[in-house]
Amino acid sequence: VYFGLADQIVGVCTRGVDIAEASSLPEKYHDTLAALPVLTEELWPDMETIIAAQPDLIATSVGGLFRTLSEVYPDPADYNEQGIALFEITNNASGKSVVTMDDYFDSLVAFGQVFDIQEAVNAYVDGQRETIGAYLEKKADGEELSVLAIAYNSYGGSVGWVNFPTSAMVATILEALGTR
Repeated sequence: VYFGLADQIVGVCTRGVDIAEASSLPEKYHDTLAALPVLTEELWPDMETIIAAQPDLIATSVGGLFRTLSEVYPDPADYNEQGIALFEITNNASGKSVVTMDDYFDSLVAFGQVFDIQEAVNAYVDGQRETIGAYLEKKADGEELSVLAIAYNSYGGSVGWVNFPTSAMVATILEALGTR
């Protein structure tokens, strides 16, 4: 939605929450988010629902979903046999102990290539690198940083304390900033 691809989205998984309300996107995107077709209110729709939606590609920001939850979700080959490609944004370690910022940014750049929106995605990635870099410079200069990480627990549908796994991208950023 942020990169103008809403018209190409055949459906979303809401995990039982209002995705517009729970989104970290600016409010100007909320009406677009709210209008997206809902395939399921669970984490993942069943295979029949996905096939009925006729996607060309499944894009997930749950890194490693197919590998870590293979006993729950169909094998990627099952989707491929239906002519459906898979793309995972690397925001969680996928078979590694930790995901780096470069892993995450590289996967976003690849996403931009898939949808031919490289200019917009590269500008976004450059802005994120610049923002993080500015904080890393402050830390290197000995400045003490104060960080508040707020997360919406969309799995449980509540706001509260979140213990980020060390394999998550947010943990990598917080560690780089010297937080505990």
